[in-house]
Amino acid sequence: MNAAGIKDDITIGQALADFFQQNDLGENGGADARWVKLKLGRFYIPFPNTPGRKEAVKYHDIHHIVAGYPTTWSGEAAIGAWEISTGCGDYRAAWIFDLGVFALGLFIFPRTIFRAFIRGRRSLNFFHHTYPYEQILEMKISDARVKLNLHKADHKDPDAPEVIEFVLWWLIAYIVSMVVFVAPVAIPIIILVG
Repeated sequence: MNAAGIKDDITIGQALADFFQQNDLGENGGADARWVKLKLGRFYIPFPNTPGRKEAVKYHDIHHIVAGYPTTWSGEAAIGAWEISTGCGDYRAAWIFDLGVFALGLFIFPRTIFRAFIRGRRSLNFFHHTYPYEQILEMKISDARVKLNLHKADHKDPDAPEVIEFVLWWLIAYIVSMVVFVAPVAIPIIILVG
């Protein structure tokens, strides 16, 4: 059983159904929902469930299962760092969201984010369509971990190039977060107050 509480000997499809139920995401993980709610303490921040997000989240949820990151704040930040370092392929929604949680997570969970990023440098993910989605659902979790090199991604200390790449991605994440998440909120407030 991994940190997300999922057994290794079942298929990803079975684990995904359990994952949706345990996290109260609905039968298909909320893929049909028009809006997604991000919980922030006792509040929810709604944002549109765009077609790009719907496609990316299919793989993102599978990554939670195979990489073993829970759906807590630290788990979401860690999976964001892991997905950034393994690459989000053509999924712009994944890049934007992951860069945001990577930047925020670094302030709250710096060690967790660093370890997840380094782990990602040494492993793969499913954003790159190495396997058809239906085939991924039929894989056992233990087999998927081997295919993504997760079974041996944590076995040595980070080297200098990995640390440099981490710092560069953190800078990119910080800049993107400022432009995409902070500026649209801050500029109207400054205009109203000023």
